[in-house]
Amino acid sequence: MSTAISVQEPQRRLSIFLDTNALHFCRLWLEIARQEEVYPFGSNFNDAKSLDDKIKQVLGQGGSANSSYASGYKIVHHLREVTIDSEGRTIGNIMFAPMTRLEASCGALRGKAILAAAQERVSSRWWNRVDENEIIGRLIAEDYTDVLNDIKGIEDDFFGAGMTILAARNEELTFIWFLADTLFGLVFTDPTDCLIYATALLLASDEIISEDAYLRKVITSIHNPGASPLGQHDYFFTVQAKVRQCLAGISGVSESEIILPRPWSAKMPKVGT
Repeated sequence: MSTAISVQEPQRRLSIFLDTNALHFCRLWLEIARQEEVYPFGSNFNDAKSLDDKIKQVLGQGGSANSSYASGYKIVHHLREVTIDSEGRTIGNIMFAPMTRLEASCGALRGKAILAAAQERVSSRWWNRVDENEIIGRLIAEDYTDVLNDIKGIEDDFFGAGMTILAARNEELTFIWFLADTLFGLVFTDPTDCLIYATALLLASDEIISEDAYLRKVITSIHNPGASPLGQHDYFFTVQAKVRQCLAGISGVSESEIILPRPWSAKMPKVGT
């Protein structure tokens, strides 16, 4: 008599996707957290005020820069809660787009050029004409090396905090341009954001963490057309259907099985947990 053996398929891991700003804010927080030996490298904070006080102490100032570090804390806190279990085992994937490396590198190189210009004491008139020629003229070989080495350290920064983050592989992005063209034909986005969102879709991400208000609005509206701005519900129901249709054609699965990632907004987590 034969006995059928039941083989249980492994449970699908949660997949979290970071856009460029979200990843950048995480790295900002991890840098000072390691330096100050606070969460996730040491003690957590009792409340939001103690977090804010620590950031002010480290930066020596208030202002918009502080909010970037605070957002980084919130995102890191969220990532650790949903991708690491109580025994320290990884139960979720953290992913980002290869485009993020280019976007982050571009921003860092531009920043080095602007810093060099400030040290030259350029006049206010100069700042109105900062273009590629002005930037490349102020960069030296060492600047490129520094930025390249820093960008290579993305994975190590997260690993040091007990998290694993991976860039999407080329073989996962075979249809990236086809999908990006489809998205751009449905809803307006910045081309870089379009590629980043398309990457998250191809990875079947469950959640996208984005610190870009407009991109988050687009993600929200496609994930849940009922949450789109008034007067645009029908439009985004159509967009959602066409995105599902496109992804089904690419992946070979039914439209009902297509995962459209939900957005995550950096609301303050319960500090001290």
